[in-house]
Amino acid sequence: MRKAYSYIRMSTDVQLKGDSLRRQLEQSSTYALENDLELIDSIDGNLLRDIGVSGFKGKNSQSGILAIFLKKLELNEIEKNSVLLIESLDRLSRDDVVNALTQFLNIINFGIEIVTLADNQRYTRENINSNVGSLYMSLGIMFRANEESQIKSKRIKAAWANKRKNALNKPLTSLAPAWLKYNQESKEFEIINERAETVKTIFHLCINTCGLWAITKYLNTNLIAVFGKSKFWHKSYVRKIISNRSVLGEFQPHSNVDGIKQAVGDPIKHYYPQIITEEEFLLANAAIEKRTKIHKGRKGTNFSNIFSGLVYCGICNSKMILRNRGLASKGGKCLICSNKLVSAGCNMPEWKLTEFENLIFSHLKEIDFSELIGNQSETSEIENKIYLLESLLQNQLLELDNAITFTIENNLNDVTRNRYIEIINNLEEKVQFTKIEILDNEMKVNELTNQSQLMKSNELKEMIKRIRECETDYYFRSSLNQLLSKTIDRIELKIETAEFEPWEIEENDPIVKHFHADNSEYKNLPLRELVDKIEFKEFCRTYENRVVVRYRTNVTRHIYVGSNFTLLFYKN
Repeated sequence: MRKAYSYIRMSTDVQLKGDSLRRQLEQSSTYALENDLELIDSIDGNLLRDIGVSGFKGKNSQSGILAIFLKKLELNEIEKNSVLLIESLDRLSRDDVVNALTQFLNIINFGIEIVTLADNQRYTRENINSNVGSLYMSLGIMFRANEESQIKSKRIKAAWANKRKNALNKPLTSLAPAWLKYNQESKEFEIINERAETVKTIFHLCINTCGLWAITKYLNTNLIAVFGKSKFWHKSYVRKIISNRSVLGEFQPHSNVDGIKQAVGDPIKHYYPQIITEEEFLLANAAIEKRTKIHKGRKGTNFSNIFSGLVYCGICNSKMILRNRGLASKGGKCLICSNKLVSAGCNMPEWKLTEFENLIFSHLKEIDFSELIGNQSETSEIENKIYLLESLLQNQLLELDNAITFTIENNLNDVTRNRYIEIINNLEEKVQFTKIEILDNEMKVNELTNQSQLMKSNELKEMIKRIRECETDYYFRSSLNQLLSKTIDRIELKIETAEFEPWEIEENDPIVKHFHADNSEYKNLPLRELVDKIEFKEFCRTYENRVVVRYRTNVTRHIYVGSNFTLLFYKN
């Protein structure tokens, strides 16, 4: 018994609510019964139906169930002399005539008979060769189907263009971002205050303290109500909110081009109520970009390592990572070389985290910690301005590149070309001016850092005190990490072991004095006994160790561990 494959296509789901599906199914069933055919309505468990798939531009033959059917024809997995049942030729394709005819003939050449149920026409290779008029008729049907789709497409585009033109008077759609709702009576979007406050909190945290993971953790920890059906906040959704210009009141229309969502025209400003300022939007997105360049990843429940992503082994140049050895008496938290951790040949000793933090924060005089200890920073306003200028520069460069590309790729008349050349020259001037402004502000920051903003000794001590007090305060330590990452390029741990023999050490040597300062219980111990103590030998081994802090301003600070001595070097 010959097989009849019943293929049904509808361009929209709405047609399911009408009579179209029932009619096509009934036509296929009746034809198969009357012509003694075995009706097949599925392939590999998938119904031979393309619902909501357009035949315009051949989408159903590229990504629909029809594409699977055509592939099986090529693989000879469908018996020759089978029948393909369709309501009409426009169900098979509404593509342009050449593509539609090519597909039509390919199916026939595979030995398949095409039957159109609406007009009871049969198309086979033999029928067309003996009656070429039937081919002309099919061409006419294909042309008309494509022409209808073209006209419909133009009308839809024109209607949407008109809607976009009048969008400020009448919204294109009642759909809105999660922090807004559409009032059917006033025909305007209204702010959902509680959700708008959540969005403002997200931007505040992003600008001042946290990365995406930390913001997500904050929202979930504090049981902030989630937008939508999800039970928890997710990092990807937080990122979507921060990058969504609808918080500025903008709406970007899109259209589906060959299955890909593409922006149409310029964003419509003042379409929604604005809940975030332009400055806040730029600062938040600049902060994300800078954090992404510096380091990524989760930082643990309490952000244990405030130097995350900054500390490197001075022996093998690998990153130093945090490891918790349990109770302090058994080791506590230590920084360990990642190569040593996997036995890759490095012999860098472990560095106790608490001692390392105390050492570092006793010497970081180039960093302005004032905001973190409750004072106002003179540099933060300038640094924010730099972020905004960098965002402006990126937009200017993009606009310049687009103008140059348009001028090169299009055959412009002299008047238009001269106008674009003038636009390009103006943009180049703006780019240079913005670059100069950025450099001027960077110099101001360096000036303040090197002169008026050097931390006093008591302020550094206050910083160390705050670190101890805020050991479990995720957001304080996160803020501190962001500040360090913004100022420091990298920190290198150098091992320069001092090989002291017992007879080389005298009572008045600095190394003895420094050891006694940290280990007062040995102060009265005779020198001959002291030099044999394991604690003293270990102190000697690390006495000349050095921490090198490389700032992003090309300044380098060398901190000598044993002597608690520090030197600052400026690179020309």
